[in-house]
Amino acid sequence: MGGGAMGDPTELASFEQPVRAVALVGDRLLGVGKRELVELELVSKRARVVWSDGGTELHDMAAVGDSRFRVVTTRSALIDLDRTFHELVRLPLSPGESLG
Repeated sequence: MGGGAMGDPTELASFEQPVRAVALVGDRLLGVGKRELVELELVSKRARVVWSDGGTELHDMAAVGDSRFRVVTTRSALIDLDRTFHELVRLPLSPGESLG
């Protein structure tokens, strides 16, 4: 969102779906959709799904520098992704760390 007329918001770009969390990584935003990680390129204003797991509902994510990403699922798992969004490891979280 950017400014239009005094105080009126103007949409500059969109993920084209609701997202739960967003992280700025270089010149792009990464957003957590319901079952996918979505990238919004700020220069081109294009959105695309960069990772998904149809059976897994996502809860949150964190960028670890600009080369690794960690996604937390609502089923108590931590998924570690590399810079090209390939899954490196999937770890269960203990019951006390459950987010679902």
